Amino acid sequence: MNNRILITGASSDIGLEYIRQYADKYSFIIAHYNHSHDRVMGLQSTTDTPIMPIQADLSDSESVSSMVKQLSEQCVYPDCILHIAAPKLKYEKFHKLDIQNFERMIDTTLLSFSFLVQWAIPTMLKNRHGRIACVLSSVTKNTPPKYMSAYVATKYALWGLVRSLAVDYADKGITVNAISPNMIETRFIEDLPHLIKDEAIKTSSSGKLLSVKDIIPTIRFLLSDEANMITGQNVGITR
Repeated sequence: MNNRILITGASSDIGLEYIRQYADKYSFIIAHYNHSHDRVMGLQSTTDTPIMPIQADLSDSESVSSMVKQLSEQCVYPDCILHIAAPKLKYEKFHKLDIQNFERMIDTTLLSFSFLVQWAIPTMLKNRHGRIACVLSSVTKNTPPKYMSAYVATKYALWGLVRSLAVDYADKGITVNAISPNMIETRFIEDLPHLIKDEAIKTSSSGKLLSVKDIIPTIRFLLSDEANMITGQNVGITR
């Protein structure tokens, strides 16, 4: 089996759980992190699949370039990409929005993904096989919450890129998809006001937030060969 995956934000709750559950589906895991090296390396003892931790600040183009250079020098090219990385959610009224926070959101979520896909695509084209998936948000499907304009706009932009890439490479054996879950109970939302979380709970049919384990199987399906006829889709995950 020669099936390598690059996971951005591998030290996130979603990334860690995905590796825990599905590491054995891959021959090699490139686990990107920014600050949490130990969280990633703590998983190596749980699987025989080699895990390569690699650090980069995805909001910094030079840092992303350095990561890609390091992987290229070691001839480590992924067959699959799972893009999770994003800055923590912030609750900001648009007229008070710090434009630097907006730029950081775009750089981390959209531009870094663009750069990494552009780097990885030639190998996927050569092999006529590639699986790419992004974690978006239910804001791309429903009425967005107040005071999250930077987050909402960036997720819509990423969804537009996913759709475009899916069309570009549909006949090349490469699929590009996304998932859009309702709010998930993770570290990512810990700085949000309780009012926002309570509102998400009220609109959930189960009366609670999603757990990480609720969304992992759908991600795995989209990255598997079982989904080889599915591309350009944004799968909503609710309950």
